[in-house]
Amino acid sequence: MFLGKNGVIHILLISLTIGLSFLSLWFLFLYPSFLIMSDILYYGFHIKIFDPEERIMRGYEFGSKYIDAPYGQGLDLGFNLYDGDYTKSRNQAQKDKWDFLIQQLQLKPGMSLIDVGCGFGDWINYAKSQGINVVGINITPAQVEVNHQRGLDVICSNWKDVLDNPEYKEKLLGKFDAVTFMDTIEHYVPAQHRLDRTEQNKIYKHMYEFASRLIDDDSVSKRIFISCLHAKVKQNQSIKCLVTNYYLDKYHSGCYPVFEIDQLVVNGTDKHFKLLERWNKTIDYFKTTELDPEHFGLQKMTWNLKRFIYIFYFMLLDPDWFHKWIYRSNKNWMKQFNSKDITESPMQLLWLLFQKV
Repeated sequence: MFLGKNGVIHILLISLTIGLSFLSLWFLFLYPSFLIMSDILYYGFHIKIFDPEERIMRGYEFGSKYIDAPYGQGLDLGFNLYDGDYTKSRNQAQKDKWDFLIQQLQLKPGMSLIDVGCGFGDWINYAKSQGINVVGINITPAQVEVNHQRGLDVICSNWKDVLDNPEYKEKLLGKFDAVTFMDTIEHYVPAQHRLDRTEQNKIYKHMYEFASRLIDDDSVSKRIFISCLHAKVKQNQSIKCLVTNYYLDKYHSGCYPVFEIDQLVVNGTDKHFKLLERWNKTIDYFKTTELDPEHFGLQKMTWNLKRFIYIFYFMLLDPDWFHKWIYRSNKNWMKQFNSKDITESPMQLLWLLFQKV
């Protein structure tokens, strides 16, 4: 649990609305008017009142409270690897994914891996069980707490701030054989820059610069592995996709790299890395959700007293609380995919393997 800048603004807005409403009931419109104005400023003029980075933390905190994420049980906040064999158990399909990553990264016992945006830690926990030294970075305190309970070395920080922290720089820079970004990059570009390719590319280049500095130049691997959804620009201009993306941003902030221009590949190979391999795993992503009702993409929320109490916590501290409920209740996540023809889906999941040059 944390307060944050957005929480402070939201509490002040609620207090001001309630206080002024005693003078005139017209002031009850202050609350929704302010939120509408903040959206217009953010999406229309790139002026942010609420911090989009904090929205990431609040979104995953919301998920940790209301979604029965079966971490350690064959599902994570990404997807599993079926490779056409949909008779696999989810535990086997997840293990196959982790083994594939270890193979592609050329990791051996005693080598070191850092996972940026590590979620609940399933990937680094498996890598650790294979004798690999692991570290994670995670922006969400609620998820970091779970990682610590699992005995994992995870830093609670935005990766963008690591280079400003002397302690983290000493611990991390030049220490790793491999770096992974597993289904996390879609949060790195705030939605206010969804049409600004220059700003997007600036952030992606910063990410690759960061990854480059994490890698030990004497390693035999020097590889990074990326798993990331990409957006097809034309299909994402439909009303359905625009609405879905709006609620997705309100849920946990961000926008996707562009599929048609291979945006992550272009930025990755600009200076620090060469591309070794590229895979399209959209069908595996879609099937993981379709086959398993416990996957976060379709999972229903179950209720207890603690979760009921948390409603008031989010209503008080989260200006996007209402959007989150709409997003979850409408299963908006799966609306990003075309179930009839995955190849024509507005969203495409790519795996990218790079090596430092």
